[in-house]
Amino acid sequence: MSNENFERQVSDLLHAIRLCFDKGLVLPGLTLLYAGIDAMAWLSKPQETDHVGDSFQQWVKAYMLNSYKGEIGTADQLALDLYGARCAVLHAQIAESVLSRKAKAREVHYRHADGTGLVPVEGFSSPQLNIYLDPAALQKSFVAAVDRFRSAIASDSDLRTRVYERAAKYFVPVTIR
Repeated sequence: MSNENFERQVSDLLHAIRLCFDKGLVLPGLTLLYAGIDAMAWLSKPQETDHVGDSFQQWVKAYMLNSYKGEIGTADQLALDLYGARCAVLHAQIAESVLSRKAKAREVHYRHADGTGLVPVEGFSSPQLNIYLDPAALQKSFVAAVDRFRSAIASDSDLRTRVYERAAKYFVPVTIR
């Protein structure tokens, strides 16, 4: 087993996210970022059949929120909010998700450090107060989480085996004639 497939996939993903954010393509960048969390969570989950939402939240708590100080709720709540944001962005490219409509998760809106941002055209539809996240901070947090995940892979032989076996299923560049 080799980490070559894993490292190539991670490198391409982080590069694509960076390109989107650098070009001001925030929604495509967020789409890739949330898909990237999905991919990392799939690699790490004990059973391939584990629920996507559960593995997404577990990975977020383990690697993205490991030093979270509770500024906007508990780590469990923020992981659920991010899962709701993931569902909203990946499936409809909006802020509202099934979880936010049911008042289980807060809608995530995006505000840059300079005060500009992305909010729904029709205003706020969540029964809970919305939260605002800086897309650049989210990107930085994901990059740091991937580094922590790499460290965990290096130190945990069971995780390493699982990740590299699953990474063997990744697409690889070939020439098709």
